[in-house]
Amino acid sequence: MTMTTTTKNAVRLLIWVTSTLLSCGQNSEFSLSPDSTSLDFKPLFNNKVDILLVIDNSSSMLQHQQILLDTAPALVQRLKEKDFDFHLGATSTDLSSGGSSGRLIGNPTYLVNSTPNINERLKEKLLLGADGSNVERGLEGMRLALSEPLASDTNQGFLRTDSFLLVVILSNENDQSELPTQ
Repeated sequence: MTMTTTTKNAVRLLIWVTSTLLSCGQNSEFSLSPDSTSLDFKPLFNNKVDILLVIDNSSSMLQHQQILLDTAPALVQRLKEKDFDFHLGATSTDLSSGGSSGRLIGNPTYLVNSTPNINERLKEKLLLGADGSNVERGLEGMRLALSEPLASDTNQGFLRTDSFLLVVILSNENDQSELPTQ
């Protein structure tokens, strides 16, 4: 399978965002004694992260979804190695009457560190097919997934008030959301 420049850039961006997220912290304590030959560094950070993947499921995206699926287990493994408390959910860019319209896909609606067979469960969230609308509305799909009424109904529990939020939109087209983004 040959990766297009857009796909390569999307994968690079996902890796960069993940690396940045995994290396960030807050409220660090740092001290260096005048007699010391080493650093005394005790990072304290919020290890909670909610990851929303908004995936284009239009006719040209199946190969890109497969590439995302191929790289996702490494992301999950890295999150587990770094002891992140994560929620990973996915929705599509399809807001048509048969689309996800911001609803998180699959059962359970989001995956966590302890989800059994997590790499198998990723498949139903990431391989959405290519039968979705060709009007890609990823930003609006993201907004719907994270706001009311879905946030306290269908998507309840995904978004936590005390966690970082990471949103990745995978598409090979410009966003066509109808609502203005703010």
